[in-house]
Amino acid sequence: MERDSHPIEANLDMVLKNKKSIFARHQTFHLRDGWITKGLELVNEEGNFRDDSHHDIGVGINMIKSIKHWLEASSLIKANKAGFELTELGDFIYKNDRYFEDDASLWMIHFMLTKNITYAPVWFYIFNENQDSTEFEIGKTEFFISSYFNKINKTSVSINSIIKDLRCFSRTYTTDKAVDDFDISCPLSELNLVNRSAKNNMFNLNFGKKDSLPLEIFLISIIDFIGVSTDVEIGRLRFNPLSPGRVFCLSFDAIRDYIAEACYKYPSFFTQVRTYESEDFRILDEPKKIKSFLMENLY
Repeated sequence: MERDSHPIEANLDMVLKNKKSIFARHQTFHLRDGWITKGLELVNEEGNFRDDSHHDIGVGINMIKSIKHWLEASSLIKANKAGFELTELGDFIYKNDRYFEDDASLWMIHFMLTKNITYAPVWFYIFNENQDSTEFEIGKTEFFISSYFNKINKTSVSINSIIKDLRCFSRTYTTDKAVDDFDISCPLSELNLVNRSAKNNMFNLNFGKKDSLPLEIFLISIIDFIGVSTDVEIGRLRFNPLSPGRVFCLSFDAIRDYIAEACYKYPSFFTQVRTYESEDFRILDEPKKIKSFLMENLY
């Protein structure tokens, strides 16, 4: 997949390179309220998913497989020689907001899904590559996704698996108040990122200001997005794949508001640079140091 030579596009190429995308590992179950908490507790205490682990947390066999999938897709756990362990992010959330009482944790889960081309390829595609229009139809988008990932994976992707992922995607971000029970709703639907259209199987990405999105997560996403660069044109923060404008469905005005707040709140870390030709956002310190500081100030 050809990109221009800008470092940010090179960073996206690194995401795409040699990534084998896996579809429909969620057993048709969308992420449900309380599942991440149960999964984190299980991995922290047991270090693995036993054949009878579903009894311990009160779910079915396929549901425990789904929980495992969502923990991996959200980058909260990783495999080790003995089984699984919490990632740095998983450990951070487990210690600071295990029961997901803060919206910041939900935004972080969403952010991780939009970056995970391996375990959440449809999530990656919808938020990063399928935005010629904010509206999309499940019955048509499946063929665009198939073509996109056939090129990346260099092998044919099952349309049925893509359809399962798209249906699960819709249940992740939208609810039907007439039929959905609170216990089976997905907490990410609270982020108001996707709206269900009046037309059958039609959905809209909801661009605009996100009142519950913390400044710190917005800034972490920029640091991840620009990679080795220190400056980024503000226009790229709205339109480029993996940018905060894409993954959080932010308007230009919302991005500018976040940037102004960042420069005011963290002047030793960020500034704006304006010239006749461009308007840039600049990082003033070592990215790893800044990310660590922002995480410590997240809750």
